[in-house]
Amino acid sequence: MKKKYFAFVFLLSFIYANSQSKFEKGYIIDNKNKKTECLILNQGWSDTPYEIIYKSSEGATEKTLSIDDMKEFSLIGQSKFIRYTGKIERSKKEIDDLTTENKPKFNVETIFLEEVISGTASLYVYRFEEINKFFFSAFETPIEPLVKITYLNTSRTTYKENNMYRQQLFNSLKCDDLKTNRLEWLKYESKDLAKYFEKYNVCINPDYVNENENHMKTKFMDYIHLNILPGVTYNQLRLQNLRYNFNDAGTANEFGYRIGAEIEAVIPYFNYSYSVILEPKYSSFSYKGYFDEASYFSGTYSIFEVSIGLRYKYRANEKSAFFINGNYGFGFPSTQNSDGVSTKLYRDSFFNGVRTENLQYTDNEHKTALGSFEIGLGYKFKEKYSIELRFTAVETDVLNRNLWTGSLARQNLIFGYTLF
Repeated sequence: MKKKYFAFVFLLSFIYANSQSKFEKGYIIDNKNKKTECLILNQGWSDTPYEIIYKSSEGATEKTLSIDDMKEFSLIGQSKFIRYTGKIERSKKEIDDLTTENKPKFNVETIFLEEVISGTASLYVYRFEEINKFFFSAFETPIEPLVKITYLNTSRTTYKENNMYRQQLFNSLKCDDLKTNRLEWLKYESKDLAKYFEKYNVCINPDYVNENENHMKTKFMDYIHLNILPGVTYNQLRLQNLRYNFNDAGTANEFGYRIGAEIEAVIPYFNYSYSVILEPKYSSFSYKGYFDEASYFSGTYSIFEVSIGLRYKYRANEKSAFFINGNYGFGFPSTQNSDGVSTKLYRDSFFNGVRTENLQYTDNEHKTALGSFEIGLGYKFKEKYSIELRFTAVETDVLNRNLWTGSLARQNLIFGYTLF
């Protein structure tokens, strides 16, 4: 097992080392309002950046530009950041960071704000230390912060919330057809605020279209994919029966099949290159192997497994992507009648022309969970079709019986189709 853990750590290190950011089309607006089209390094910022790396063309020298030197920058079709100088409060929401202060404490800072909604009413977000602070403007008024503060009561026994942002929106965003009573339940979260701002903009202008709709990741299902994964397996089973004293273990190499359904949850940071994967799957194969010329074993090995892992995806272009993933899972061996692994051991019926006793043993004891480690390499086309070569090593004692012991290695050729 130690080797498997080391292999898993190595895989994670490999994924991290190969987490390449890409230069993508964008533009910069400098302090003189000059707009320059260029290539900007998309670093998948988890915190709002204070500087960017860019170059004028593919072969040009990379340069760094700070917030002091530009008013706005954008990755076309993905994100837009504008420079803001004004009030910001940095209260946190973790219990250990809370105080009894229920009023905002503002500092004047210069930061970038990412535009979430653009329109008569615009919504912006500033991210730091896994915290989102939202800002807004309406009818071209100056941008101001939307304030929410979580604080402790005076006895420090429980926490309360100052949802000042609801009153701010009630005062600033009024439209006859917009139900303001929904503000009472409006959450201080990107998807909820974005929906409210969109409804307001549509209320003011029925022809309103959100320019940022294509790159907003506000819906839960934007992060979730369901992949169907049938495939062919090549299984290498090594088996030893302790009831009969064979000098060597028996081996069987057989093809089989597998079918799985993978849930892929994309991590909304690091350029959306990482995802957590969860896959229930079933595989089966029939086998016949030999201990020696006079002794063989046969049976059917079927197993239902559930694995969880991490995937890194590298997008080569708009249509093609390569990925690597590492999984750890556990499974329960079974047979068609669900009563355990059925394995029969035979001694040769003829020896020197004389018929001997036919010894047969069937093991149908209780099923035991087994661990497995997998590494996969694959290619995906148009975010819809995939092919993957996956290597699986199941823990030793695959049968885990008093009289049987063994190990299983499996190579999988997996074909994938993404439903959504």
